[in-house]
Amino acid sequence: MPYGLIMMGLLILAVLFTPLMLWHLFKAKWYKSIGIFFATVIFPLVISLFFEIENTVADFLLMVLPLFTFYCYTWILSYAIDNYLNDMKTVKKWQKEQLVND
Repeated sequence: MPYGLIMMGLLILAVLFTPLMLWHLFKAKWYKSIGIFFATVIFPLVISLFFEIENTVADFLLMVLPLFTFYCYTWILSYAIDNYLNDMKTVKKWQKEQLVND
């Protein structure tokens, strides 16, 4: 499979998923996560669009860096959400135990 098609597919998936992810983060009031997303993904993307480097390796890295940080961000975010949901389950369980004990 050609490298360009794989990168294009990953880019299309990232572009389609980003608005949905940001909307859910906004609904959950995770504003710090939205800020981190802009700092780690959008900012490098804007920089890579403004600077054109003639060195092929550096140009490749500038184009791949935002895509790489996007997928790293979503991977880390999945762990953060899992921890948050586990904490919420623990709090709800504790509250139920307090109601039973009272």
